[in-house]
Amino acid sequence: MGPSLTLYGNCVVTDLLGRWTIVGGFQKMKKPDRKITNFGNRLLKTAVVDEPPFFSKTDDDYEGIEYELIKTLTSRLNFRVTMTSPKDGEYGQQLPNGSWTGYIGLITVGEALFSVATLSISIRRMKAVDFSSPLPFRQDRFYSKESGP
Repeated sequence: MGPSLTLYGNCVVTDLLGRWTIVGGFQKMKKPDRKITNFGNRLLKTAVVDEPPFFSKTDDDYEGIEYELIKTLTSRLNFRVTMTSPKDGEYGQQLPNGSWTGYIGLITVGEALFSVATLSISIRRMKAVDFSSPLPFRQDRFYSKESGP
């Protein structure tokens, strides 16, 4: 299950480490989670979907910015990876019974440990899984025909 969520103004707080008040200053509430820097060459399962140009299977390998990020993570954090895809090909929708489809479903039932995906962050999804900071993969542009004769 993902973190508990609290709304403070326009911000969603997922992990409150402390509070600051005018009278008491900063008061630490808990220590942040320890940072793992070496997984000891463990095999971890990740959820992926063939979605060029972000991630796609080639004849003998994979390519795309999401795959490059997975390769960087495996190298820097010392783990191996096996990839699985959601059978429904979805990102993740919550069903009436509370279960999830897609990437989110694979993670919530333990069939995958993580995913590097072009997946929008929503309050509902944040209650189910933990998200990293968003990664900017693209720049939107507006094009129009040049005026003239």
